[in-house]
Amino acid sequence: MNESGKFNAAAIERALAHQEPDPVRRAYARGAFWAERVEMAQWWADYLETLKLGGQIIESRLADLRRFSGRIP
Repeated sequence: MNESGKFNAAAIERALAHQEPDPVRRAYARGAFWAERVEMAQWWADYLETLKLGGQIIESRLADLRRFSGRIP
């Protein structure tokens, strides 16, 4: 998700279920980024379906940086 460049890093973390250690904060954060998380799930499902049907793998932004800058290992 991060490499796609399409989504907020905090929303990605929330989707991965990285939780707040404090139970009260965790309860309030439950709905955080809900709309974006739904959009991410649909994007991922569409991407997997594209691969299943023989589509192209999305190249990461890091690969682009490596190719153009030559400075990132």
